Amino acid sequence: MPISLLLAVSLCAGGTEVVVDRAAPKTVRFAADELTNVLSRVLSSPVPVVSAPSAGKSSLILGTNRWSAAEGISLAGLGRDGFRLRVAGNRVFIAGRDDPAADLRAIIASKNHFVLQMSEHGTLYGVYEFLKRFAGVRFYFPGEAGTVVPRRGTVRIPAGDYGRE
Repeated sequence: MPISLLLAVSLCAGGTEVVVDRAAPKTVRFAADELTNVLSRVLSSPVPVVSAPSAGKSSLILGTNRWSAAEGISLAGLGRDGFRLRVAGNRVFIAGRDDPAADLRAIIASKNHFVLQMSEHGTLYGVYEFLKRFAGVRFYFPGEAGTVVPRRGTVRIPAGDYGRE
């Protein structure tokens, strides 16, 4: 087996979960909804959101929390809307600069794009980068018609650090 496959996380139907800490802000919860909606389509199977990583599962851990801190992930030095994306063991960490007071659902519903630009949502940008880079998803314009989602049985993500400073 090639070394690169040994140093990779594999996401597959039934073996993948998205982890969101119970205390996560609404911005991170919105990012989790976006991730599970699209990744469930990629894997052709529902991807659940849980409040803690499960043994034996590949976990996509969103936001800053005790698991990202234990992994040594820091947002120090990140610019506006920056994010860290790290793949280690059977976990993918996506954490970014997020406005804890922002409610992206309410902002989007209000169609006030100026307010949307005023708040930070780095974790969401990290989720979109993850979906583009590793799952092959393409976002041409907002909505279902503008999103191309390839169906795959498995998504392999090489170990390493990715992100936008």
